[in-house]
Amino acid sequence: MKALSLACLLFVLALNAPAAEQEDLAKLLAKAQSAQRNRNFDEAINAYERALKADLSTTTKTVVLINLGAAYNGTRQREKAVSCFEQAQKLRPEQPASWYFMGESLFGLNRLEESLAAYTQAIKLLPKEAAFYSGRASLHMKMGKYDLALEDCDEAVRFEPKTALHYDKRAAVYYAQSNIPAAERNYTEAIRLDPVNVSALNNRGVLYLHTQQWDKAIADLSLALKLAPGHDSAWCNRAQVYAGMGDWAQAKRDYQNAVKLFPNDETSWTGLAILYGSCPDEHLRDGKLAVEAAKKAGELLQWKSSKSLDVLGIAHAQAGEFDKAVEAADKALALLEASAPEREGIEEHRALYVKKEAFRQTGKNWGSVAAAKEADTVEGWLAAGNIALLQKDYDKAFDLLSKVLALNPEPKDRATALGGQALIHVQRGQWDQAVQTATEAIGISAKEETFYQLRGKAWQEKGEKEKAVADYSEVLRITPSDSKVQCERGRLYKMLGKPDLAEKDFTAVVERSPKSLEGWTLRALLYLNEGRWIECLRDGDRMLELKPDMSEALSMQALVLAMAPDPTIRDGKRAVAKGTRACELTQWQDWQNMSHLASAHAESGEFQAADKVLQRALALKDLPESAANQLQNMRLQYAKGKPLYMSAKGRVGR
Repeated sequence: MKALSLACLLFVLALNAPAAEQEDLAKLLAKAQSAQRNRNFDEAINAYERALKADLSTTTKTVVLINLGAAYNGTRQREKAVSCFEQAQKLRPEQPASWYFMGESLFGLNRLEESLAAYTQAIKLLPKEAAFYSGRASLHMKMGKYDLALEDCDEAVRFEPKTALHYDKRAAVYYAQSNIPAAERNYTEAIRLDPVNVSALNNRGVLYLHTQQWDKAIADLSLALKLAPGHDSAWCNRAQVYAGMGDWAQAKRDYQNAVKLFPNDETSWTGLAILYGSCPDEHLRDGKLAVEAAKKAGELLQWKSSKSLDVLGIAHAQAGEFDKAVEAADKALALLEASAPEREGIEEHRALYVKKEAFRQTGKNWGSVAAAKEADTVEGWLAAGNIALLQKDYDKAFDLLSKVLALNPEPKDRATALGGQALIHVQRGQWDQAVQTATEAIGISAKEETFYQLRGKAWQEKGEKEKAVADYSEVLRITPSDSKVQCERGRLYKMLGKPDLAEKDFTAVVERSPKSLEGWTLRALLYLNEGRWIECLRDGDRMLELKPDMSEALSMQALVLAMAPDPTIRDGKRAVAKGTRACELTQWQDWQNMSHLASAHAESGEFQAADKVLQRALALKDLPESAANQLQNMRLQYAKGKPLYMSAKGRVGR
């Protein structure tokens, strides 16, 4: 359900209430609702404000305030919108739509923590509304909390699996995490569900742009523009594709279309300024036009962007105004912190201006090996290698990165190339080479967490658990919020016989990301292994809240309820119900789930039923010998009419 319809839908409920308003009021509200649907927000605002002057019931007044706030959101009058939602909440605090739209308003005002609280309250009141999770996912992305954003997208998809919007948004999260294959799959699914989804087409086109799959990018962006000729981002994005392909004339036409249709779009003005100021085609370069475009972009950004000032410097240099170019570069640098990665490029531009030289783009397609060979530069080979990595063409990527190393690059470029090769070694399962290459990269760039993560993975696969823990700890020192690495370190602590440290890691994950199914699962299994039965059951409940049909959680709980040594915890009836459901979900093909169900029947005194389940498990194809022995031993025990119970540490005893 889309955001706008959430509020408008409430009118049906309100106007059908016993205290229905007069006919003229109903017509006024219907007019407002129609205007809002058609995005005539000013007309809707006027009608809602007139309606509020009438003697309204509490329900109707609440609905009018919510819709008025939503209309204010449509005109970006966020403060007025917040005021409407606050009034609505005083009247009907249990109404979820007011909290949802308030979250949207606060998001627009960059009051992110307040927005999070509002979205979360909406979800608490209406936990199965996909739009609420989708809204909060956008907020989590803005906050850089990609794991939480992904969890919210998953929930939105779960409740509305046929809504393209949710796959489009989930793809954006994956893309932000540099998970290119997952992003592409989700964009493609969004387009499959809605072939005319302009947003998904545009976004997939951007993905293809950044992975330099030019033909695919052109196809997606051209279709987006055919469906929506007024789409500003698609014009700008296609212009970038053409520029990447070296078709500067077509890039210029697309940028010009973009600024004509959307004169307040700073991105398009920036692209046009760069083209006029630095493209390789001298017939298209024009210093005067470059300065005009750069100034327009800078004014739109109120000169608060280092990039806009950098582009102005490029434009002035093309116009031969090198003193002004140096001045613009200095202003750009003044906006950046000393450690900002953007400084290097701007400083290189400034050095050119001091020598009375203008900046020029190469115009090379760095995704092409032929172009890289022609240039034979570190920049070319490194860019081509990174593109091959994104495309998971590891053989090609390794060769390209080897070319970088052969050119005796600067230390940072050498570290990047080595890191890429370490990743390839990990993907190939070449653990010794991965350790060696990552170690060399760390020696050059000791603050890059990715290198430690790669080496940690290699140590782990080699069985060097302590060394893997040390590397994962270094990752967490640099990036404390990396939940995946913290889960991995917790697993290793568990294997090393350090349950307290494992519990600390898993607990940190679930406290930071309450919807981390992996975190809850790992802690529950730790509690099971340690004989902490109550805590294991509680974490199992949390797992089932997040994923109601999770067979692993159901089977684990069945095991505890059937075989815990503490009789106050055992509950045969509940164990049978959970164990049966786990077996149904795995289509009676998981021998461990079936063994837990058999234990549940035994705890209930149903030994014949237990034996039938065990015989069914023994009949499974490709059953390991160790599993068959365990099942036979259980049959012998249950034939004596005696249940089996675990020891204090989660092991089966007599």
